[in-house]
Amino acid sequence: MVVETRRVNDIKWRHDNSIFADCLLCAHEPEGEDGADGDDTEETETVANHIGIPLGPAPNGDGGKPAKKPRRSVVYPVHKAILIRSPYFETMFSSEFKEAQDSEHLHVVTVDCNPDVLEIVLTFLYTEKVDCPLELALDLLYTADILFLDKLKTKAAQAISTLGSGTSNALIDRTHGEGEEEEMEPINIYDVIHTAWDLRVQRLEEFAARYLAHRLEDYIDEPDFAELINESASRIKNRQETDTIELLDDIRYYLGERFRLRFEDANLEDMMDEQGEIDAAMAETIAAQSEQVDGKGEPVPVQAKKDEVPVQNGDGEGVKTLGGEMAEDEFASDAINYQILLGKIDVMLDRLKLDA
Repeated sequence: MVVETRRVNDIKWRHDNSIFADCLLCAHEPEGEDGADGDDTEETETVANHIGIPLGPAPNGDGGKPAKKPRRSVVYPVHKAILIRSPYFETMFSSEFKEAQDSEHLHVVTVDCNPDVLEIVLTFLYTEKVDCPLELALDLLYTADILFLDKLKTKAAQAISTLGSGTSNALIDRTHGEGEEEEMEPINIYDVIHTAWDLRVQRLEEFAARYLAHRLEDYIDEPDFAELINESASRIKNRQETDTIELLDDIRYYLGERFRLRFEDANLEDMMDEQGEIDAAMAETIAAQSEQVDGKGEPVPVQAKKDEVPVQNGDGEGVKTLGGEMAEDEFASDAINYQILLGKIDVMLDRLKLDA
């Protein structure tokens, strides 16, 4: 049932109710969220003349501004026998807390999450089923952590790493919208990695590093990305110059994997060392061989200009690199792009005065 938040404490449910509920769980809607229907608007008083004819709504005391809609809360009748599957509720109902004491009416327990997330939690507790939209996954992660529901926490992490990767990626690319209005992404990769750090979810840390590596050209020049790397470095207490930056190490690994798979598909085994990693020297050699020459026959170095997706030239002559130059083919372009991205990482580290 939906009630105004200020009236939650006035709810009186008897123990002998028709659904045998012995507890009420409450979740508040986010502040400032408008109701879906117009029926939720507050009633306005009308003024009348001396013979009782209505003259219209009474003026508001705040200068005629419309009355603010009251914040609402959703209350769910539940059963303690189900809730105690969560160690959080098990401790609550078996200790000296107020919720464990006998009372004339059912206790109302407020959970710090929005109603949609609480509904997912209750569905999981009652049925073991989880259907989590991507935009609620981070909130569900935090709520599952509060309630000590490790299985639900794992499923929420799976929802992010599954829905947010692959060919049908739900994490919208923010930089490659060609002339179209930017869409609001349902989840932000920076929020994902901060959540992974806060809750120590290794699966999400790996996903975020892989996601950033496969779209590094979109993020490498952003101030937020540099701040993220700096934050990752500061997570090591008493950091020494020889210490690595965990996030950056993971990004470099997945960046190498990203290009290694392309070279394997092209049967360019010479590009890889004995461990199957990309040979940076070989990639640099191919990149150097693919440099253009100007009118005097001098080589034109690849410069990092505006980040662009490698595209085939209209007449089929060469492929444009991230630096804006033309490479002989896609494989030469990949070698150049790999060097450009590694170079940008080094430039960023110099700017941050970090050694990794």
